[in-house]
Amino acid sequence: HRLHASGLRSVTGRLVVDDSRYSHGTLAPGWKHSFLPGESGAVDAFSVNNDNWRSSRPFLANPSHANARLWRTALKKAGIHITGGTHVGPATGSAFELARHASRPLSAIVRMTLSESINYYAEMMLREIGYQDSGHGSRQSGIAGIRGFARRNGLPVGRLEDGSGLSYANRETPGTFVAWLAKLPSMPLTYKVVYDGLA
Repeated sequence: HRLHASGLRSVTGRLVVDDSRYSHGTLAPGWKHSFLPGESGAVDAFSVNNDNWRSSRPFLANPSHANARLWRTALKKAGIHITGGTHVGPATGSAFELARHASRPLSAIVRMTLSESINYYAEMMLREIGYQDSGHGSRQSGIAGIRGFARRNGLPVGRLEDGSGLSYANRETPGTFVAWLAKLPSMPLTYKVVYDGLA
């Protein structure tokens, strides 16, 4: 509605959905196939709801395309007509921002993830760690980011395969968890967020 209010009524080109921030693919080693969508929505850089989940298999296989259709429908309902087709992929260098919609603050997302055990949020945050650490978000780059943080802070880390802890291949000891929790008070903002979210 903000786009319509700004005077935008039609787009003569294509609708471009840039989902290049994260790699595609949600399943991790050690996951049962039923975990998608049973335990987590499909992880994708272009998400439109709280868990990026629909019952159809095409949505789970390629959520950006399904979400692009939802976005096109929302624009149409807002009175904005797009002449061209839809392209899912990196935007060109000539793209510019018309509007911005922010998510909830990360602190609120972390609290919800911990208190409600939202696997999808945990998987998305793993990819974002990877993006912040290396410039591209993937399961592997997120794990590398966590390992780098552990090395810099003298923390132990076991075998990591995902962000949610669903993988049967993950291996962590109670001592590892205690060491990470003991580190939190030295990071006051993080400490409060994590402490507030713990069961």
